[in-house]
Amino acid sequence: MKYKIDHIPYSTKKNRREGLHMSPQYITWHSTANPKSTAQNERDWLINSSNDRQASWHIAVDENEAVEAIPLNEVAWHAGDGRNGTGNRKSIAIEMCESGDRNKVIENIIELTVKLLKEKGWGVDRIKRHYDWSGKKCPRILSQNNWEQYHKMKMEVARRLQGNKPSNIAVSKPIQKASNQNKIWRNYINGQIVKDLQTELNRQFNRNLAVDGWFGQNTINALVNVRKGARGNLTRIIQKRLEAKGYSTQFGPDGIFGNGTYNAVIRFQRANGLSVDGIVGKNTWKALFRK
Repeated sequence: MKYKIDHIPYSTKKNRREGLHMSPQYITWHSTANPKSTAQNERDWLINSSNDRQASWHIAVDENEAVEAIPLNEVAWHAGDGRNGTGNRKSIAIEMCESGDRNKVIENIIELTVKLLKEKGWGVDRIKRHYDWSGKKCPRILSQNNWEQYHKMKMEVARRLQGNKPSNIAVSKPIQKASNQNKIWRNYINGQIVKDLQTELNRQFNRNLAVDGWFGQNTINALVNVRKGARGNLTRIIQKRLEAKGYSTQFGPDGIFGNGTYNAVIRFQRANGLSVDGIVGKNTWKALFRK
């Protein structure tokens, strides 16, 4: 893989390169969310006059080359954790291009990451996802099946750091070719309340969900029945969604599945053509989170 240095100027708008000194402690993986752009395209977009975002990064990698746009000892704005956040202030941002041969891109990312880790004497614990800093579903091309590809790549980096020969960790399909089942989250709300739900399902039922804020098939499969008499965070989440849908639970989100919540569930089920039993099962959960 060719490594090219093509730094953007300090005069680039939106302070994308402020020249702030950085002593990096981590490497953060991203993906570009652009299925057509190359590494050079991504670098050129940073200085494009129509680009009105402050976001920047250090290195972009495609199937053929890596392009360094900001020196690795300067801050780039990429992690979404605030001006003084550790992700922004102490990590090297590597953007994975979504164009071209996905397997070559993945191999190039691994090769570059191993090189940087060796140079700095770091282990794989220094590899982070954009998601780890801000909760954003990024790098999205590694997020399917509870971040399966991310974990495979991290394991491969660890193998090579130990001197092992490369193994084949080819990806199955790019995200843009994902099945309709993987796109099911588009029918539902996302955000903090979904993270709260995922966190509670993990805590109470060991579901091992990615806490990513996306109400997808894995989260749907992990849902449990909640009924009158229940207390706790799952009930509180149900109450919040009922209230958001316009169904008063009498006492608000107090975490107690009493008569007020039960009656609200009954009214909600009847209005949405669901089985009217007062139990929040999978179909009622889905209706509560539907857009």
